[in-house]
Amino acid sequence: MYNKIFKTIFISILCMGISLPTNAAVSVSDGSAFVTKAEFSADLNNLSNRMAQLENSLDAKIDSLVSSYLTRNGIWNGAKQEIAQTVGYLSVRYGFTKGSNVTKYDLINYVTSSGAGWSSSSRQQSYIERYNSAATYNLVNSVNKSGMIVFNTQTTNYRQSSLTRCSYGFTSTTGSSANGDHFAFVYTQDFIYWINGSKEGGRAHCEFIATAAPAALRCPQMPSGTVLFFVSKGDKITLQDSSNLVMGNGTGYASSLLWYSSGDNSYSTYDYIVNDAYVY
Repeated sequence: MYNKIFKTIFISILCMGISLPTNAAVSVSDGSAFVTKAEFSADLNNLSNRMAQLENSLDAKIDSLVSSYLTRNGIWNGAKQEIAQTVGYLSVRYGFTKGSNVTKYDLINYVTSSGAGWSSSSRQQSYIERYNSAATYNLVNSVNKSGMIVFNTQTTNYRQSSLTRCSYGFTSTTGSSANGDHFAFVYTQDFIYWINGSKEGGRAHCEFIATAAPAALRCPQMPSGTVLFFVSKGDKITLQDSSNLVMGNGTGYASSLLWYSSGDNSYSTYDYIVNDAYVY
């Protein structure tokens, strides 16, 4: 009988020893399955921060790889072109000066201040000389790669010893009185970039417009900056200096342009400079 009681007690203790750890494990698991709202929000913020860090890291790696590829293949950094000038850049003076030879220069007005006809002195004062009109300069003898060429330019060194002015109130050779509202002219200046001498790649342009008297003919300032267009490897690039003076209807007989200064060194000019060129 005692053996039976002992066996019963032993088996009971053994069962309790096995079941207690199991119950404890379930209790721990149940406790970890529930979190507070604050704990959940903190975990969510931590996850969001980690995702942002990962995204920034990936962006930085991608940017670095792309930049490295472009630089290695000569795309990101432009290929510098050799300017076909001994000084390494091109400087062209444009504008006008007082003309002294009636066979070479542009006619501004058709009358004299006295209205009595033409005299040699008045004909001299009726002409101006345009600097380098229609002249062409070599810029790049041979482009070293295909792509977009970018010329960096600037306008500087404004020079003016005199201006031409409009005179009116005299009688013209047509017999009619000169009026200021008949006076009009446009002075234009272009620098044209030619590809192989036949295809226009780009141009820089400026102009001066006068529409009433008295007025002065000034040299317009060319905008500084960049001129860009597409080229192929081996192309030759030249620069053409082109200016034009256009008078409105009636200007020729209604008004007269005279120099402020009577000296032969009167001028109004700028320097247009092509500093360098790169192909991207």
